[in-house]
Amino acid sequence: MRIILDGMEHEVPEGMTLLRLLEQEGEPVTHVLVELNGRHLLQHEYSTTILQENDRVEVILPAAGG
Repeated sequence: MRIILDGMEHEVPEGMTLLRLLEQEGEPVTHVLVELNGRHLLQHEYSTTILQENDRVEVILPAAGG
């Protein structure tokens, strides 16, 4: 199935959770913000959110500084 991850098309298996996608991509799950189809998700939702065809996932790494 096809999804868009950070603006790039990716093929993922049916039934893949957002958490599994993040782990597969090597993203630091506890240190990122994720939007799914324009909606911000909370970290506890990652393991229960099953990706669907044409979903748009944006992974945001927060920047700290002063």
